[in-house]
Amino acid sequence: DVIDVLDTLIALSSVDEVFATYCIGCHVGGNGFGNLKLDADLYEENLVGVPSKKKPGILRVIPGDPENSFILWRLEATHDQTVMPLPPNKPVPEVHIAIVTDWILSLEPPCEPECAPSTCGDDGCGGVCGPCEANEECDEQDQCICVPSCTDKACGDDGCGDECGTCTSAQDECVDNQCVCVPSCTDKACGDDGCGSECGTCTGTQDACVDNQCVCQPVCTGKVCGDDGCGTSCGDCPNGEKCEAASGQCVSDCTADCTDKNCGNDGCGGSCGACTDPDTCNTEGQCVCVPSCTGKTCGDDGCGDVCGTCTGNDACTPEGQCVCAPDCAGKACGDNGCGDVCGTCATTEECDANNQCVALPQVPANVSGVFQTYCLDCHSSAYPENGMNLSEGFAYANLVGQPAVNDPAVLRVKPSDPDNSYLMWRLQNMMNQGYMPPDYAGSPGPIPADQVAIVSAWIASLTPESN
Repeated sequence: DVIDVLDTLIALSSVDEVFATYCIGCHVGGNGFGNLKLDADLYEENLVGVPSKKKPGILRVIPGDPENSFILWRLEATHDQTVMPLPPNKPVPEVHIAIVTDWILSLEPPCEPECAPSTCGDDGCGGVCGPCEANEECDEQDQCICVPSCTDKACGDDGCGDECGTCTSAQDECVDNQCVCVPSCTDKACGDDGCGSECGTCTGTQDACVDNQCVCQPVCTGKVCGDDGCGTSCGDCPNGEKCEAASGQCVSDCTADCTDKNCGNDGCGGSCGACTDPDTCNTEGQCVCVPSCTGKTCGDDGCGDVCGTCTGNDACTPEGQCVCAPDCAGKACGDNGCGDVCGTCATTEECDANNQCVALPQVPANVSGVFQTYCLDCHSSAYPENGMNLSEGFAYANLVGQPAVNDPAVLRVKPSDPDNSYLMWRLQNMMNQGYMPPDYAGSPGPIPADQVAIVSAWIASLTPESN
């Protein structure tokens, strides 16, 4: 009618004039129905990038994309939306809707920070992906890594779950990050405490430290008989002779007897010979070596034998202790034989049977392109639904030969057999559970047939050894 024609002739040149003309009743001039204010100084912050209150999953205005902007749906009454302004008000003429459309097209999309899989470093928009902890630093791969703290430390925690070093001496303990020798004096009255000091001193006039005990040392110099000062005798006189207490001598003749002896008493107060270190004279008058293995588990016993042997990867230290010697020659990763590893591989690598880091298999670029276009809303590094990460570098390991969470008897990707691969069942709705991606995804299914064919051809190309 004539009024409708006149509406189109209203001379409007800017989007704020359109809002002031058609939205004044509910959203301009102090009104804010639905928390939406379209005054000239407020409409951009209330529209651009703001979720619709009626449909929170849709933005009121998407910069550069009027077709998917909720305000255009309402002005044009599309996508099952009621026209705005509401009757009995007249709808906005197309010529004025075009002003709003041109305004949306003129808006530049906001910068979208990209951090996956980074935990730190530049996010591409002038910001950072995240701060590292006080004992961490951001590496070249934009990952926070722990920096060991071992300054002035010989042992103990390095702050990253490892040790600054280990104490090698059998009596050492780690105290305040330093190896400190702990004296060993149990059942000892004297002698070395293992730390360069003494367990005690002997007080008796004739005492000496023997095997860590204070033992009285007989004094029989110039005597063949009589008291030795330790409650025993310096010797016995032959039958028919007696000991003269003052001189300690037998007052009768005596014939020395060293038959089958190379040391010890000759029976007349003399000696059959002296033993050289480390030999000592036994009661039979023979020089014998006494093994010295106190505090040792391996190594020389001082008598031409050993105190024990080390097994496995253990080696004997100069102190006579068996310690594990790591074996990492020619190895980049894997067991070092001492309960630790020779190294760790990158997240896109695995340790093979030869203890070398090798690259994990990857999906072809065209298959990766399908996943990146349709699947990363639910299966990215940041949000791997059901533990399935289809980001570049991770898709192969998460699919090939892996059982489906919803049906563990079926593999997500069965090499050379797309018809029996759970991934193909979901992409083609063969389980009547709905197409993947789901309706709520950014790019809901079904995926175009040519893209599904790319995935199917890749699975068919895999060999059983791909597992």
